[in-house]
Amino acid sequence: MLSQRLLDLLNAQVGWEHYASALYRQASSTVYALGMARTANYLRKAAEEEREHADKFSEYVDQRGGQLRLGDVKAPPVFSDARTAFTGILELEQEVTGLLSQLQQAADEEGDRMTNEFLAWFLLEQIKGEADARTLTRLAAGSSDLMTLDAAVGETLG
Repeated sequence: MLSQRLLDLLNAQVGWEHYASALYRQASSTVYALGMARTANYLRKAAEEEREHADKFSEYVDQRGGQLRLGDVKAPPVFSDARTAFTGILELEQEVTGLLSQLQQAADEEGDRMTNEFLAWFLLEQIKGEADARTLTRLAAGSSDLMTLDAAVGETLG
């Protein structure tokens, strides 16, 4: 059984994962409108992956005898261009890494080894998420042409 503290934190993380999915989808729409179809496709896949993360957290709460309590999920920002979208993604990934680290620390403090083990996979995923986000921002900083940027994202991350 989960402690109330961990249950509250896990429920909050479900909301963050849904927010991450929405932010990636918003970024996808932004770059698609700019003609960056390959990048939009990559970001749509990332949005789906974030939704799957929310589902994994939800299932874990259920399996541990907790009750899922979804709160409001804030709307992501509307991005004005690809660079701001990529910066927003990087900031999000860094925020999620911090939240997962806090959640794992709480599991340590509660002596909940199962939750700690469950979270380890997500923290490893964050290494890739942050690296990919840094790659997006680096590619955007080095390119002034959207089609070249789209091709570079497709080749590097696609």
